[in-house]
Parts: sequence; C-alpha cells; structure tokens
Amino acid sequence: MNESKNNLRILHSSIRQRFTPEELILKSKAICVRLSELLEKEDLIDKDILLYMPMFDEPDIINQCFADSLKDYRCFFPKTCKDGNLRFYRISDLSEMEAGVLNITEPVGNTEEYKGGKAIAVVPGIVFDINGNRIGHGKGYYDKFLSVYSDIKKIGVAFDENLIYNIPSEDHDVPMDIVVTDKRIINLEGADQ
Repeated sequence: MNESKNNLRILHSSIRQRFTPEELILKSKAICVRLSELLEKEDLIDKDILLYMPMFDEPDIINQCFADSLKDYRCFFPKTCKDGNLRFYRISDLSEMEAGVLNITEPVGNTEEYKGGKAIAVVPGIVFDINGNRIGHGKGYYDKFLSVYSDIKKIGVAFDENLIYNIPSEDHDVPMDIVVTDKRIINLEGADQ
C-alpha cells in the first residue's frame, strides 16, 4: 500500500471525526443540495443510481436526500461479497437493508443485481482531489467495481475539508467524473461550478 495514501487516509479520517453530529447533518444536507442540482440535469428515466449507506462519519446522502424517493428511481446499494468484490442490488425501501459484512448496512434477500448499463454512481471516499482521484478505506472495492463498468458516471461526495489539491494515484485507481462537497461542485467533464 502506498505510504503517502495511507497517511492521507489517517489525516482525513481524523478531520472527519472532529465534526459534531450537528455539523455532519448540516454538511450532508449541503452536499445533498448540490447533488440534487446535478441529478435534476440528468435524464434518470433510463439510468440506474448506485448509492451507498453511510458509515461512521461519511456524508449521509440517504437520510438527507434519498430516503423518501427510493421508489421513484432504480436505486442500487452495494453488498460486500465473500470474493472481495462489491455487487449492487436494487432496493425500493430501507427496510430491505440490514447489517452485513463489517457491520455495513447492505441489501438483503434476492433482489435485482446491477449488471451494467447507463448509471450514475454516488461514491464515498475519505479524501478526494481536484482531479477526481479518491482515497477510500484501502480495500479497493470501488476501484475494482468501477473499472469493470465504463458507462457509469462517477460522482464522488465528500466534505470540503476532505478535498485536497493532489492525491498520488496508481494504475488501478478509478477517478471520479464529478466531485461534490458541501461548498462546491468540481465537474471534470466540463467547467467547475
């Protein structure tokens, strides 16, 4: 593992841990406002939306954005599989989720699996840079998954304090197309907003 990336992971995890619960809610709401603006510009009729359930101090896009609209879209959530890969499964209600591997909330039962096609993935990370590179928890789950599906628009979400100028990237790292924070949108497909 790249020592520089691990140091950034530790530093930015500690930055997030300093936020109060109230700050986490306010910052998550601000991210959701910007994320909603982006999604309003998308034709979501024929697209799947790949989301995540927040862990610990990650931006809470579900309770602040999507909890009431899961039935309105084709929403898929990740499940960590025994083979070390992520698979995304469709749900229409949060009751279809429970604690799974590593106590991460994930889909249960036999639901539709995402098999490819036009989609938008909202991707968490510990730290992002202005070029769309990200550092997650270090297991490579998202990089492995996203490298398989080239037609997914990748939107990284983070707190502005976890956005830096440059992250050392490696060949297996998959950069985001857009990064959304509580203060800005960095659109790497076009001009910054």
